[in-house]
Amino acid sequence: MAENDRCTIRVCFARLVNQIQDIEKISRFLYQWEILTFEEHKYFSKGNRKKKVILLLLTIPRRGNVLKFLIYALQNSEKEEVAAKILRENREMIQQGVIKFEGLSK
Repeated sequence: MAENDRCTIRVCFARLVNQIQDIEKISRFLYQWEILTFEEHKYFSKGNRKKKVILLLLTIPRRGNVLKFLIYALQNSEKEEVAAKILRENREMIQQGVIKFEGLSK
């Protein structure tokens, strides 16, 4: 995943954990596009919502340039339009240099 997209997820992480509700539907989209394996998709169908969202947000950056697919999945889930907007707007601000994310690990 491009560094700007990784930064986008990091900058939005806490808000997305609280905002994303329908993780099962999101995981179906991502499985359909072969971003998640069947085993991963099954995991997202039960259990604690926040833990599943955290795992998804940690998994996505290791799957290549797939942020656009996550945004699309969020946009096409009735409950997730706000989460999609958060990602889109922050991604644009990072690309324009309005937000510069330099974590403590640097």
